[in-house]
Amino acid sequence: MFSLDFDLAKSCADNMTSVAKVLDDVSSSLASMNMSASMYGQVASSYQSSVQKLSSSVGDEGQDMSTRATALTDIIDVAKDYEKRVGDLVSENLFDNSQLFNSDSDYGVDEDDDYGGDQGDMYHNRSGWDVPLFDFRLFQDGKIFDYVRSYDRFKDYSDDQVAKLLEKINSGCGYVAMANSIFAQYESNPEEFERVFGFPMRDSNGKFDTNRLILDFFCNTDDTYYLNESGGTNALLQDVLGDYASHPEDFKADFGAELWKDPKARTYTDEAIQAVLDRYQDQSEVIIPSEDGGTTNYSLQNRLSHYLSERGVNYECTIDRGPMTAQEVRTKLDSGYCVNLGTAGNIINLYDENGNVLYDNLGGHRMTVTGVTDDGNYIVSSWGDKYIVHPNELTNGPNWVFMDVIQ
Repeated sequence: MFSLDFDLAKSCADNMTSVAKVLDDVSSSLASMNMSASMYGQVASSYQSSVQKLSSSVGDEGQDMSTRATALTDIIDVAKDYEKRVGDLVSENLFDNSQLFNSDSDYGVDEDDDYGGDQGDMYHNRSGWDVPLFDFRLFQDGKIFDYVRSYDRFKDYSDDQVAKLLEKINSGCGYVAMANSIFAQYESNPEEFERVFGFPMRDSNGKFDTNRLILDFFCNTDDTYYLNESGGTNALLQDVLGDYASHPEDFKADFGAELWKDPKARTYTDEAIQAVLDRYQDQSEVIIPSEDGGTTNYSLQNRLSHYLSERGVNYECTIDRGPMTAQEVRTKLDSGYCVNLGTAGNIINLYDENGNVLYDNLGGHRMTVTGVTDDGNYIVSSWGDKYIVHPNELTNGPNWVFMDVIQ
């Protein structure tokens, strides 16, 4: 916020005070010399006059230096207070004034006020695309089906295959978390959103078109590993080796190597890693079909990297694992980042603002963190609704994806 380096300024003020003290000592010494010079009468009169002038000059400089040091210290105190007050008033939290993540939304299922994207929306047809029927949506929504078939990879899909694809998206919480992040980054600039992604931010009813962005992201990147892009090789290894974790004998049959180096520590043999790398060494893109839409940290980062880079978006996306304090999460949000929380390896509950359990025993899941409560809990978007997560239930270490679009 400020260009002033407080530590450097404070150091300068301290040094100025020290210089002022030295000059004061010099002035006192010169005064003593002046008194001594007067003892030698006319012979020292010229010297005495010079010493008097020097003593007076040094004394003035010392007083001036001391005054400046005091003034600089006062400026530092005022600037720090101003920065704190402005910081309290101004936050870059993208969710503070969001319409997509409406702060007035009720906690739990809220049919009227969506709170971010919902991966099950198109499958369960709670709101669908423009096909209302007595407050319900027809499952065979031709607009959705046609849109899926507009992608070369799915152009020959039957209705049943498209329906299964939508069911797969229902387990794609990672795709929705990233779509939430993209919307949050562009909500204040809908024209740029449309230029980058090729369709309006809002649908014909004026609602945020989260479904379309989710579909676009999913249909462009699902099950794909971009080996020459960020995180691609790690994502491939993590997913391929992980898929065989419960059936190491199948891995040996398919790849000709032992899978586990230490199954308890979940470490793989060097031969297993090399076998996977060898199989895909000449490919820049690898598609490995899966039955669900779940993603790991690396695969999510890799697919987001490809999706945004293809559209010329300058962005930052980092992953991390382990506990964060509520203040650390709040600082990330206030710095303009989108914070996405993964709960793999934990069993948690989702609460309302009064501590009532709305969902219990929830396993691996990814949600968008939109804020932190005064008592240190996380406000999250999940399935298009608003919930609270208690950090103390993340005993096995959560994982995080931080995203910031640099527009």
